[in-house]
Amino acid sequence: MTAPVPERRRFPRYRVALVVSWKVKGAKLHVEETVARDVGRGGLKFPSPQALEVGTSLYLIIDLAGDQVITPEAEVVWVHEVSQHGGPQYEIGVKFTEISPDDYQHLLVYCDRLPVSQRRT
Repeated sequence: MTAPVPERRRFPRYRVALVVSWKVKGAKLHVEETVARDVGRGGLKFPSPQALEVGTSLYLIIDLAGDQVITPEAEVVWVHEVSQHGGPQYEIGVKFTEISPDDYQHLLVYCDRLPVSQRRT
């Protein structure tokens, strides 16, 4: 029997639907908009029509459900291709690398208000 894989995240994640705009740091590309599918104190996951390389640095703008907008920087830590009709789709997992103390406080308050039923296991 295989031993269970230990959770590598430091903080719990919650199922959400948050509007996120993102841009690759240093790129002259336009800003992409998507909807994050989960969020936690240390990062989030969002769908993308394009694959990003692990280690890519991003600028993010996250609308915390109309309560507050935060602007952390993040790094891509994993990418999974998922099946979609009409072409490839990717799920992108990022960890926050730079976040102002005020933005982090807003994120903490937002996460603390989410119901336990939205917590991912």
